[in-house]
Amino acid sequence: MLKKIVHNKWFYFVLIFFFMLLFNIYTFYIMDDYEYMMSLSIHNPVDLFIALKDFYFAWGGRVLAHFFAFSFLSLPKWIFNIINSVIYTLNVYLVYLIVFSKKEIKYYYLFFIHIILFLFTPAFFQSFLWVDGSCNYSFPAFFQLLFLYYYLNYSNHSSFSLFLLGVFAGMGNENSSLSIIVLSIVYFLFHFKDWKKLIFPVIGLIGGYLFLFFAPGNFVRLTDSNTSFFTNFFPKLLYLLKISLPLLPFFILIVIGLKNNKKEQFLSFCFFLGLVVSVFSMVISPILNLRSFTFSFFYVLMIFLFLFKNISKRWIINGVMILSCFFFAVTTISTFQEYLHVHEFLRNREIIIEESKKNHESEVYLKTYQNSRNCRTPYSCELFDLSDDWNAFPNKYMELYYDVDRIIGY
Repeated sequence: MLKKIVHNKWFYFVLIFFFMLLFNIYTFYIMDDYEYMMSLSIHNPVDLFIALKDFYFAWGGRVLAHFFAFSFLSLPKWIFNIINSVIYTLNVYLVYLIVFSKKEIKYYYLFFIHIILFLFTPAFFQSFLWVDGSCNYSFPAFFQLLFLYYYLNYSNHSSFSLFLLGVFAGMGNENSSLSIIVLSIVYFLFHFKDWKKLIFPVIGLIGGYLFLFFAPGNFVRLTDSNTSFFTNFFPKLLYLLKISLPLLPFFILIVIGLKNNKKEQFLSFCFFLGLVVSVFSMVISPILNLRSFTFSFFYVLMIFLFLFKNISKRWIINGVMILSCFFFAVTTISTFQEYLHVHEFLRNREIIIEESKKNHESEVYLKTYQNSRNCRTPYSCELFDLSDDWNAFPNKYMELYYDVDRIIGY
């Protein structure tokens, strides 16, 4: 009975889904969520289309991401909690499908993939739990991983379906979409005999990316903020070089560790190339933040899995998995304790706001996440919170959301 459960993929799907659902339930609206909820009025598909058009021409090209963000922020949060947990679970499954062939039935790796993502993703909470963050990184990653899976198995799928997937994958994120274009072109060149099958997905990718990158809103935003694509170019380049130092030995491991499996060695090379592009293309981004490297970490994860599953000594694989489960359990317990604290902290905020409204106070003073319990969780540390300037972001949108005159952080 236990053996059947361990080798049943649905067991891991359910386990991962409910893990994410629990954390989603305890994640509040934060940052941009308030802005979109209060600045948009979406009641039907026409309103959504108008909001996306305005966004495209005034702010940026991530229409795909903000289709989901605007939709979810106009609906009850429990809907997002469920769908976001499903998308994350599918992302885990897609990583598994890309790395493991149909002959390799090793479904316990599904949970191992989840463990690695939870423990090592640069900004897990921002990329997979925060509403706007998930819509900008986890949801586009779903289309991009789905595209990679079908593109790498192109012989079984129609060119038109791959073209459409390419368009969606290209519309994802600036750095991750560019990396997939480069990866796909290299894969195309090495499989040139099937160029008729592979050319349309690449065209779809490039078309989606051009739609994303050359959105009028990108240039309007740069003009308004007095920055450019090359602001602080060399400091950013030095930073990216610093965090990328492990990439060289990682590449050497690919060559050595997969010398007996040419297909996986080639795919790892493609993913490594995608990793380099996704990281270093950020040098022209006006702002660097850890969540921008979410898809970069997917590349790292897939390359690692290619190497890890080819280790000949079984005791090493079992030992790493057991240790990973131990650290995962410890981290999950401590993190969820902090989540409960943050949940209680934010509930107390709402109580203070309600009491202030009853007393007709014009100003509401609220402690920030950073000043709460020394900021022990990424959820309370990495996200931009209230300011001591009542007119700053996100104060003014929280004021609209809670219908108060002023909210001041301290």
